[in-house]
Amino acid sequence: MKEAVNILLEVIQSLPNDALAYMELASIYKDMGNHQKAISLVEIVRPLLDANKEDDQYWYNMACMEAITDNVDLALDYLEKSKEAGNLDAS
Repeated sequence: MKEAVNILLEVIQSLPNDALAYMELASIYKDMGNHQKAISLVEIVRPLLDANKEDDQYWYNMACMEAITDNVDLALDYLEKSKEAGNLDAS
């Protein structure tokens, strides 16, 4: 996991607005037990995602972000919005 962390840190350094890189890194930190670091990265992701609300994957990405921080109810709400927007295959 350390190698993945280092690679993602390099990606973020060269692409500081890459929300998905931050989310992936936050997920890894969560898996490593560093919840505080994961939450701090999610706080960076929120405005990056909000800047691209027209993205087809917006609600899905929001759900993933909330799941990382254990906001399960909100994550499920966002998944429902993604489904309603036609961006989530329910089959």
